[in-house]
Amino acid sequence: MRREADERLTRKAITSKLIKMAGPSAIENLFDQLRSVNDEDFKIYLTKVHHTLESNDKGQGHLTSLRHLYSLIFCTKFERRKLPKELVTRLKRLLIEPNQGSGRIRIACNTVLCEYCPTESLVIDSMNTLPDDKQIPYILPVVNNQGRNIGQLEKLFIPQLVRWISTVGFDYEIQTRSLSCLANAVMLHQSILDKEQMHIVSSQLADWLRNASVHQAQNPFSRKVFKGEEGSLVTDIDGTASRDIFTILSIGHYYSGDQLLNIHSFSMLKSWLISSHPSAIPLDKASLETSESYSSGFSTRARGVLKEKSCEYCLRIIDQCERKPMKAQDGHLQHACLVEVLSILDILCQQDNTLIARLFPTIKRVYLQIADNMDYPRVHLALIQFFLNHGESLWYLVKTSYYFHITGDTVMYDPQQAYETFFTKLLSLHYLEESAAFDIIMFLQDNLAVLSLQTNIIEKYFPNLLRILAWNSRTFLSDFVDILPSMVSATTAIEVFHTLVDLPCMSAALEVMCKAERFESTAPSRTGGDIAVIPGSSLEAYLTPRHRPLFHFLTRMEGGHGDTIDRLSTLHQLLDDMKQHPRVTVCSQGVPVLLNLYFQTLLQYADIDLVCKLVPVIIERSGQIYGLPFYQQSIRRVLADNILAMFKLYPSLIILLRSDIIDFICVLRNVNDREDFFIHLVWLIGEYCSSVYDERCTPEIISKYYEALETLSYEISADTSDTVHYTVRLLTVLMSAMAKLASRCQDLISRVLLCLSKISQQQQKYNRSEEKDKLALISRANELVNLLKLPNIASSILSPAADIDSGKWHTDHNTSVPMLLRTTTNIIQQFNL
Repeated sequence: MRREADERLTRKAITSKLIKMAGPSAIENLFDQLRSVNDEDFKIYLTKVHHTLESNDKGQGHLTSLRHLYSLIFCTKFERRKLPKELVTRLKRLLIEPNQGSGRIRIACNTVLCEYCPTESLVIDSMNTLPDDKQIPYILPVVNNQGRNIGQLEKLFIPQLVRWISTVGFDYEIQTRSLSCLANAVMLHQSILDKEQMHIVSSQLADWLRNASVHQAQNPFSRKVFKGEEGSLVTDIDGTASRDIFTILSIGHYYSGDQLLNIHSFSMLKSWLISSHPSAIPLDKASLETSESYSSGFSTRARGVLKEKSCEYCLRIIDQCERKPMKAQDGHLQHACLVEVLSILDILCQQDNTLIARLFPTIKRVYLQIADNMDYPRVHLALIQFFLNHGESLWYLVKTSYYFHITGDTVMYDPQQAYETFFTKLLSLHYLEESAAFDIIMFLQDNLAVLSLQTNIIEKYFPNLLRILAWNSRTFLSDFVDILPSMVSATTAIEVFHTLVDLPCMSAALEVMCKAERFESTAPSRTGGDIAVIPGSSLEAYLTPRHRPLFHFLTRMEGGHGDTIDRLSTLHQLLDDMKQHPRVTVCSQGVPVLLNLYFQTLLQYADIDLVCKLVPVIIERSGQIYGLPFYQQSIRRVLADNILAMFKLYPSLIILLRSDIIDFICVLRNVNDREDFFIHLVWLIGEYCSSVYDERCTPEIISKYYEALETLSYEISADTSDTVHYTVRLLTVLMSAMAKLASRCQDLISRVLLCLSKISQQQQKYNRSEEKDKLALISRANELVNLLKLPNIASSILSPAADIDSGKWHTDHNTSVPMLLRTTTNIIQQFNL
């Protein structure tokens, strides 16, 4: 125990000693200096370290040199700077040979070599020649980091580790370290153990779990055993004497070696089950019929023994967790053990689904006991994981009556209530906690396929899930890139769009709600309750009953209660003082990324009906965006780019949504602050308002679009003020769109020619634009006028075929133009013409 304490202190000192002396910026500066060390200085420093380690003084100088060496290797590990073989040999001697310094020096050597491994310069070919078994715990991590080939794990060390684990009465500390090293090796190299070795280790684990003594060990620091101390029973968490089996929740003053091995075995059980069983049994009829013939790394006997002992041990811990602890801090230990037990039972049921019907009543009982307890989200999450993994098997067992003695009430349990409780009440209470938010996000990522295909959890509770992103945008943005596509469906697409655009508003609202909770908690100490003492207009708005529903809708728990709110502009005004808040700023920086991903998902799976509903929403929201100008510009840029992709995918939208588009472009003030988006819509009219894309595009529809564009052009050119309210790009795209419409409906040519002439005259008459802009507009107008005077040519140039990029420009089945061209070329080349 003392050695473990020294190891923890030394490792912590190696990586964080300077943090006590300076802030994080100073540490980062130090790391930058270490990364900038060139190869020549690095070799000189290694020589100094080697001389220091060769000296007889094995005190603080050794420890300081090893810490600095570790820092250099850590900061330059991507460059893989090599250490001299002599220095590696010296580090090995400090690690293995006796009388080479204190335990802290050996731990420092262990840390340096673990960071530097794998390397062929270090050769540890046997542990049988070690002069002292106490050196083994220092060497095992180094051997494990050397890997399967360089470390000779499979040939030399794995048999040795198995031998130490299976030796009765061997040093328990070496056995625990060997078990940890072996489990790590199996996790990295799943085929490294044969069936016999799996059998030995699994049997030993089962024995340590079940046969640990229930009597306390004597005081190791006392020469005399007090009366009643030796042989007394350990107690359960509630103070009663434990007469059954020893578990991790059994409390004693001192623990014997077999009890510590019991605790260590339980802590390693989950990883051992996972790494020794890389694949779970599939949940279907064939798996139930062939479960006895299923073979894996375990032999049949060892698998059965460990399975039974693990189940017995876990059920015992569940029984202990149902008892009231004597000390309040023991309650946290109970719930931590309960989470581990539920995870182990889940793994066992995945590996052998015949256990599901046996264990499910206990799992259900645990849930019913904590269903109303919102203080421990990890326990709820572990239960939901069990329900999610084995719900299909439970229904199959009922359907086929495989276990005819199980009643319907025992098996047929609908976990929907558990899902609803967790993803509404519990999530809204714990999204502020980093650990709880991390667990929830990892749960969603690990079960994304099941949650998307078999449940409606992500679709239904996406507003509450987005709270985590709104509060911790920098931390979880990359995770939500994976999760967001599962939120988008035909029923939630428009609501998800509104929520993403308003995500900075949600971040601001959550911050205001937290401020309000702190204010309300201190309100009794304020005199008079004067509203003037409340800081900030957003906080005042939240505390006002009239405006609070806006905040509640923005931070709702479930979807399906409405796409957006009518008073959106009012909400933006109420939160105006929060737009400079760091949390809101960081959140707004990530929204364009998610919004682009949203449109990618939508365009990949959505049909024209859904897109037809979304485009008017996009047009409306392009003018209602919260936040700083940079956020508004970036969102409008995303909307403009993706609305082009939508019309390219479904050109018929120009016919289906003509009333919404015409209403939008007829209002000149819509150009303000969103000119790019406005220009994109004008270009879409000229590009896709054609019978080539949709046979329903009649001359009447073309005329209506043209009248709107003509009115807009006259309104722009009639502006005689000194300030230019439009760009050259807008007027150029507008003239081109009108010309394109005229090329498809020749009745409009005369009107377009007149309009273009007036625009040219206005540019020459009023000196409002720069000279180069004026010349560009006049030149473009003249080009279009000349084209429209030749209608046939104008139609070919301004309204080409839809497949012009990929189709053939010339198709004539009666001639062989390519062959004639090749023949002519050959004749010309032959006669040098």
